[in-house]
Order: sequence, then structure tokens, then C-alpha cells
Amino acid sequence: DVMIEGINKIDDHESFEEINDKLRKAVLWRMEENFGTDIIKVEERYAKQKELLKDYVPMPWHDLNKVIGGGLFPKTLSTFAAASSVGKSIALDQTAFYVWSQLKKNVVVISLELSEEIKGLRIDAQFTGLKIEELVKNEDKVVEAYKSLTGLDDKKLIIKEYPASSINTIKISNFISRLEMYTGFQPDFIIVDYADLVLPNSMKRT
Repeated sequence: DVMIEGINKIDDHESFEEINDKLRKAVLWRMEENFGTDIIKVEERYAKQKELLKDYVPMPWHDLNKVIGGGLFPKTLSTFAAASSVGKSIALDQTAFYVWSQLKKNVVVISLELSEEIKGLRIDAQFTGLKIEELVKNEDKVVEAYKSLTGLDDKKLIIKEYPASSINTIKISNFISRLEMYTGFQPDFIIVDYADLVLPNSMKRT
């Protein structure tokens, strides 16, 4: 708009400073510029706090929720840490299924250890109470179990497998963007199983 306006005044030497000033402001303009939080704006800060506190995601375990203040809060990174074979992946699978099926949120599980098929079977076993080796021959029971879920509408639980040797947060972000672009799916909750295997985005050292 400034350039078009400037063309009309290109022969007017007295308009140079005016157009120059508008061009400088246009170059510096940003759609969304965040300059942080001003501590003195208490009402504004607390409005955001209230919004944050009402949108937390409780975990499947009541006692744990009491310890962590109710659940997991938006804009946070939470980590499950324990010794090998304690059950971290199982806890993450249970969390993913609970957040999807009970809290009615879109969930993405990024698996860097197990295949999508095995992850799916483990979630099926936890949901139906069947042993993994019983699932395939009882496929009808699994189908009926999922049909019994109500109120999900278009909410989904997506499992995506990546080889641990080639994944970083940029690739995960790109996958989420493509998912939204091609299917309209926007995750409310993202789980990365074995996040300690995620590679750095750059090998440069500072």
C-alpha cells in the first residue's frame, strides 16, 4: 500500500520524507510481535494465568495429579524419567489413550523405539484387557471395544514411528505441520516416546 501511494507522489519532492517514513515503518511491521510480559499489568497477567490453569490435562492417576498440581499444563514440557524396564513407555501409552478417549483431545504419539503396529497393539491390550497374543484372534472384540467409545466426534489418536537415528524436533514439527495441512488435524497433546534419542537440530558448537 505504501509503495502504491508512493508511485502517485514520485514526482513530488516534498513528499519524499513522508513516503520514506511510511516505508521504514512498513518494513518493521510484524503480524504478531511479542515483547514479553509487563509485570505491572497484573490484570492482564492473571487473565492469562486463569486461562492456563483451566486448560490443564490431568493424568490417568489421581494421586499423581494431586502431587503435580492437578495435571500437565499447556506450554510445558514434562518428562517421564526412570530406570530401564520400569514402565515409562507403558505409562506414556496409557496417558495417550486416556487423554484421547476420556478427555476428548487430539493426541499424537511419536515412537522412536517401537513400530506403529506394536504401539497400537499395546494400547489395544491396555484398553481391552486382552493379552497382546490374544488380540489378533479376537479382532472383533477390539473393534467392538472401540465402537463403544462415545463423544469423540473427529478426535484422533495418531501414532507415528520414526527411526531414532534420524529424528530431531524440526522433523517432528514438520510432521505436525503436514498433518494439519493435509488432514486438518491439530494435536492438543504430543507424546514422544524415548525423547532422549532425539538428535540436536544442528551439530554446530557455540
